[in-house]
Amino acid sequence: MRTELLGKAAYLTVISTGRPGNVAPMHDALRGAQPTWVVRDSDVQAYQDAGAQHVAAAPKGVAAARNFALSAAFDEQLPSVTLSDDFRRVKAAKSGAKPTELTLTEALGTLLEHTQMSGFKLGGASPTDNAYFVRHDHQAQHFIVGDATVVTPCPLRYDTRLQLKEDYDFTLQHIEAYGGANRCDHLLFTWKHYSNKGGAVDTRTVEVEQEAIALLMRKWPGQVRLNPKRENEVLLVKRQR
Repeated sequence: MRTELLGKAAYLTVISTGRPGNVAPMHDALRGAQPTWVVRDSDVQAYQDAGAQHVAAAPKGVAAARNFALSAAFDEQLPSVTLSDDFRRVKAAKSGAKPTELTLTEALGTLLEHTQMSGFKLGGASPTDNAYFVRHDHQAQHFIVGDATVVTPCPLRYDTRLQLKEDYDFTLQHIEAYGGANRCDHLLFTWKHYSNKGGAVDTRTVEVEQEAIALLMRKWPGQVRLNPKRENEVLLVKRQR
């Protein structure tokens, strides 16, 4: 749904599966910015009953749901701002200083503004909320996790063959097509994820993880490697520029 984030127009969506209980806390976090909830057809009524004013049924699968959100935004010539449904908090990190709390709408407005200024089509944040790992405010050749993303109108879409790790592929698509993506490392988002029933948690198995990894390695030879510290996870290979 069209909304304003720090004075900038965007189409705001929340991707959710089987978590109508997250509607109220997400609405509280968004402080009046009304999102469109993108859910399974069988979940529409439950989300409406939970207080979601704008609910859209998307095809099955997280990649298809993300593509649905992109198309809805681009049809209105708006940037797509897409969230996971289990936000906890966000902070801004500054070198040598203690991270400061932000509201979700402040963080999204900053992410939107910086992405539009960067010249890239995809923007997001680091997958970690640990300020220790912040080395730069922005990176252009690094993985952007799908939990909080900005995508300005473009033809690229998520690969629906991937049930998981679709955001790795989408990041690589943008690096290949546009020379990079805007990762705001100074924005530290925290999500519930593995402790939160529903969503990808209910479909994440070793078999599905390995299928996704195999597909990524076939599609992007030499650009994806196994994470030696985390089982069933991958890393993007650092590019020389």
